[in-house]
Amino acid sequence: MWYLARKTTQTLVFLLVIAAPAAALYDVAQHARSIYGESLAARRIAEMGAVPDLMVRAQEYIWGSRSRNAPPLSESLAGSPWALRIGGYVMIEPLNALGALAAGGGAAGKILLAVLPLLLLTIVLGRVFCGWLCPVHFLLEMTDSLRATLVRLGVPVRNLRLKRGVKFAVLGLGALSTSVIGAQIFPLIYPPAVFGREMFEFIFYGSLGGGAIFLLAVALVEIFLSRRIWCRYLCPGGGLYALLGSFRVVSINRVPSLCDSCGDCNETCAFGLSPMTDRTGMECTSCLECVRSCPTDALAIRLNLPGHFRPHADAASSLSGEEAA
Repeated sequence: MWYLARKTTQTLVFLLVIAAPAAALYDVAQHARSIYGESLAARRIAEMGAVPDLMVRAQEYIWGSRSRNAPPLSESLAGSPWALRIGGYVMIEPLNALGALAAGGGAAGKILLAVLPLLLLTIVLGRVFCGWLCPVHFLLEMTDSLRATLVRLGVPVRNLRLKRGVKFAVLGLGALSTSVIGAQIFPLIYPPAVFGREMFEFIFYGSLGGGAIFLLAVALVEIFLSRRIWCRYLCPGGGLYALLGSFRVVSINRVPSLCDSCGDCNETCAFGLSPMTDRTGMECTSCLECVRSCPTDALAIRLNLPGHFRPHADAASSLSGEEAA
């Protein structure tokens, strides 16, 4: 049930990243048509280099006809997980909030209010944004499946390993650079932010930019050179979520009496963790692949009771240790 819930959530978030710029394009087309007429509006959109009128027509079919005075759809839905507006509420990622504060932006109270939902979610569930809400993680899981298929077919692939602490260095360097120059650095290298921009550019202009090349390069490296290298070792957002979730309240725990030490959970973990020996720590994204692969149901999502509340096992080695698998 939980695995199905995760996949459903990932799919909905991915569709949301597409729906937000599509709604904005629809608003532009509807506004132009209400003023200039349908044929001229379609021509104006085409001249801008936007996706052909087919996308607008498809949305007209979905949303139905709307009056000229109807509120724009983009007032109810805009942005991406990096910065998302739903109705009148703006929600941002913790990495976005960190960058905004480091850049010296004002309105710290508004920033904290906007980041609060994901902040609380991370404190309770750990690095769950990566495993459940990140649209790029959703895509990279597919490349991981492709990598596994290539291995089964005998195609040679490598598995380069770095120190897990590299992503914390990237996080610190990014925050320092942001504070020095007074502008956000993270959106240039943070895959969810890059992906959101690329989807907007594709839907509005029918083209892709340098961000698409960056994401493609990450995917190819993960397929042929290192399994999940970005999320394991380099992602500043992953580093921040790991730190915030060090004392997570809900986690995946093992029942030793049910464990037969088969190692299936370790083998399936894309992050190279070791659920079989309780060595998951703050790196765990709660993707539930280990739970799904366990033949004896020795792994399950459980609440850490106050009497047993402590930083997860291997949290310290997660900062600097090399890959165990």
